Amino acid sequence: MGETVKKASLIIISMLIIVCTTLLAVERGIAAQGGNRVALVIGNSDYKSTPLSNPVNDATDMAAVLSKLGFEIIVKTNANRMEMLNGLDLFNQKLKRSGTGLFFYAGHGMQIGGSNYLIPVGAHIMRERDVEYEAVNAARVLAAMEDSGSSVNIVILDACRDNPFKSSFRSGSRGLSVMQASRGSFISYATSPGSVAADGEGRNGIYTKNILRHITNPELAVEEVFRNVRKDVYESTGGAQLPWDSSSLMGKFYLASSGVAIDAPSAGEDKRVSVRLTEEASAGFSSGNTYTNSLGMTFVYIEPGSFMMGSPSSESGRDKDETLHRVTLTRGYWMQTTEVTQAQWKAVMGSNPSNFKGDSLPVEKVSWDDIQDFIRKLNQRMDKITYSLPTEAQWEYAARAGSSSRFCFGDSDSQLGSYAWYDGNSGSKTHPVGQKSPNAWGLYDMHGNVWEWSQDWYGDYPSGSVSDPTGPSSGTLRVLRGGSWFNFARICRSAGRMRLTPDYRYLIIGFRLVASPGR
Repeated sequence: MGETVKKASLIIISMLIIVCTTLLAVERGIAAQGGNRVALVIGNSDYKSTPLSNPVNDATDMAAVLSKLGFEIIVKTNANRMEMLNGLDLFNQKLKRSGTGLFFYAGHGMQIGGSNYLIPVGAHIMRERDVEYEAVNAARVLAAMEDSGSSVNIVILDACRDNPFKSSFRSGSRGLSVMQASRGSFISYATSPGSVAADGEGRNGIYTKNILRHITNPELAVEEVFRNVRKDVYESTGGAQLPWDSSSLMGKFYLASSGVAIDAPSAGEDKRVSVRLTEEASAGFSSGNTYTNSLGMTFVYIEPGSFMMGSPSSESGRDKDETLHRVTLTRGYWMQTTEVTQAQWKAVMGSNPSNFKGDSLPVEKVSWDDIQDFIRKLNQRMDKITYSLPTEAQWEYAARAGSSSRFCFGDSDSQLGSYAWYDGNSGSKTHPVGQKSPNAWGLYDMHGNVWEWSQDWYGDYPSGSVSDPTGPSSGTLRVLRGGSWFNFARICRSAGRMRLTPDYRYLIIGFRLVASPGR
């Protein structure tokens, strides 16, 4: 009898092992096996006036790698506009039978009026108004992918070389502008919006070279691949080039393995976001992961860590209330990548108190008390997500993004204009959020544009080390951080502080939010 029980137990254990192994394989493979993979790869080098060395090589090498990763490849090199559009039409047709679409472009690109354009070989562009008719709007690529109904769409744009026609253009727009990733999409740029990428001196561009280096790693999900790419490009260019991405993927997706379990699309955007927050934030995901809620607020996950808060006595422009002390944040959090816009405020409050009007401008003339009402209403409409103002420590840790200098990029006032709207370049007004270069963690306008309220009461910093500080338990003044369009450069330092009564409103004051899972 005992021997029979023993054998039965062994059989049951063996069956459990088989079931668990099978489930793991299904979890890793469900996305890829749910449909084919199709990639449209375009590389344009032979421009008449401003030829590029690497894009054709980039496209050829990318196509070869993607083919090995199971993609059906459509390749276009040195393509004119009609060839690019024909490739896009074929891509759309094939995507309708597929689960995953990937678009890669290397070549000249530019932004005109906030729209991004990919420049064909042979384009006849003499003035800005020619671009719409001679180039291919990148939004057309996104539309083709969304129209196909594919479950995962990946867009990679190595198209941030400087505008080759800028000498004949009135505007001075550099690089590309931000495009929002629709549900189930991932968009990656060779450098941050508004900045310019290098073509590279070897066979491949710097950005594409690093993609090729990481994309075949079966242990890395796509967002992890591009986080590594971002780090390597940033370091290899001495901080001059910072790749950027936008993601609304609903789970991990692996390019180099048999796939990953991707959450099925839910009926409502808010529900999708709450699932992502509760599962991914609690899992301690690395910095660089982003999500966007139904109001268009994009957040990036900030890992726990320690830093020196305040400023050393030697820092130029420092104030006496910036006592340098070590702070440890033991929990990660989701920080809004931009200041809250007027469109987002109106969507919740139904009104717009701002002096400078514009949906993409930061909301201003809002008091700390006003924001508490906004947060209360926002939390009521978002399931399982808690929004709040950042603490002072959370704000400065995120603003520094690993730096210990006066600004996130270094100590020099002369470079501030690349990252901030301040007295030296603002023209005495606010500007649309996200137009300047972000810091190393993907956060925009942490310096300048508008002052940002924090959660804390104002008080003196401690002299010793602290963990998860939240400021004094009571007070009469609340803290604001970051400086504004009105202020001198020194006021916009990472350590700079201002304090005001909670009911104070002015046209230099706005805010951004942090998000946490649960209630």
